Amino acid sequence: MKAAFASLARWFFKASYRICCFLPRRNEVLFLSRQVDEPGYNFRSLGSEFQRRGWIVSYLTKRLSKRAVASYSFHVVREIYHLARCRVCVLDRYDPVVGLLDFDCEAADGANIELAGSALLHTEFPGQPVVLQLWHAFGAFKKF
Repeated sequence: MKAAFASLARWFFKASYRICCFLPRRNEVLFLSRQVDEPGYNFRSLGSEFQRRGWIVSYLTKRLSKRAVASYSFHVVREIYHLARCRVCVLDRYDPVVGLLDFDCEAADGANIELAGSALLHTEFPGQPVVLQLWHAFGAFKKF
């Protein structure tokens, strides 16, 4: 039952995202959190710097709880819409919507990276949005 629900959710997320992708991307940075209902210091500090540089800043924060499952569903729809429109997405932890979507990648022109004496060939890099995950402390970033 759980696997069927996950498959259905993945299909819905991907279909909704593809529909929203027909809208043009904009210079928006999206901050997503399932931990809190209000953006924290990390998000606000980074957001103000992005805003100072001319970006549109959107905060979608909603604490996930068993009592708020219905309202969280509407939050997910808003999240998918903004993911399809933004150029950068910043997370504070794993987000299932981001994890279940297949973002487009850009083909690399044979970029070689040397690692411990062996050549690794990267054939693709993330397209848009670029997803950044803040890591436990302000200023520490994980990019995937």
